[in-house]
Amino acid sequence: IGPYFDGLFTQSGVGIVYSMTVKLAPKPDYIEMFTFRINKDIDLERVVEATKNTTLLLGDFLGGINIINNERMLSMLIDYPEDKIRSGAPLSEETIRLETKRKHIGQWNVVGAMYGSREIVKGAKKVLKREFSQISKASIFFNSSNKWLFKLVADIFPKIGGIEIRKSYETMNNMYDILNGSPNYLALKLAYLKNLDKNLVGKDVLNPSFDNCGLIWYAPLIEMDSVKVREYVEFVNEMSKKFNVNSFITLTTVNDLCFDSTIPIMFNKDSEEDTKNAHAYYDALLDEGAKRGFFPYRLSVETQKKFKISNSKLLPPLVVPERYK
Repeated sequence: IGPYFDGLFTQSGVGIVYSMTVKLAPKPDYIEMFTFRINKDIDLERVVEATKNTTLLLGDFLGGINIINNERMLSMLIDYPEDKIRSGAPLSEETIRLETKRKHIGQWNVVGAMYGSREIVKGAKKVLKREFSQISKASIFFNSSNKWLFKLVADIFPKIGGIEIRKSYETMNNMYDILNGSPNYLALKLAYLKNLDKNLVGKDVLNPSFDNCGLIWYAPLIEMDSVKVREYVEFVNEMSKKFNVNSFITLTTVNDLCFDSTIPIMFNKDSEEDTKNAHAYYDALLDEGAKRGFFPYRLSVETQKKFKISNSKLLPPLVVPERYK
């Protein structure tokens, strides 16, 4: 009841916000992005434990860590074949294997950033290396000081046939800009993966809704526990095979206890069959995931209506049903 505004809506629901001031954190002196390539799927549990330890030890000096599977990484690096868009077929296991090798990515890929003074980031870097060195034999640390070196390599390699190096640098540089607070279209291009008009992605302004892109997000919260994460990944892979689609999995740290996961479900909106299959896949993930304890942290308005969320058993006990009528 005192002037504790941070707790106003976490401890009670009595109040209407009509004006708000948002306090921004100061821009950090130094940012360093890191990536670790994990070549074996069997090491996922060790990656989860390393992520948990690192998040607990480094706290606010560490931004969110993303654990991304190879199929999700490829969705940012390759064009989806036109014949598969038309047929609604997924990328084959052989294509995924070959492209994973060609793009120099792992079965799992750890991406994140450290923020602070150079001295603090230098110390944090030692912790990161210590936690991941036994799992990953391939790591990259990308910062404002060594960007020129990566760019030099990227400029030279295409001349001797290493075009993939150039593309990898551009992706890494775009990711660094995002982590540095400068937005770009790197992530938004994902919505166009199964759009037949590939020229749309090259526009100055992207508008997936206007451009008739098909994309649904399944976004559950997952306990940061190696056994639960493995159960979740196997569940998503199982559902993906059932509906004949690829598993595009990302796990992002909320804190040292929890991941939020995002599964983008891309589809060709011009295909009635592909559209229907995408929605059925999402429904299966939502229904079966809830039974296994994987509750979404966000739902679309249409999904709330479809599942009659105000009376649904999907809701955790602390959610107020009246908010979803």
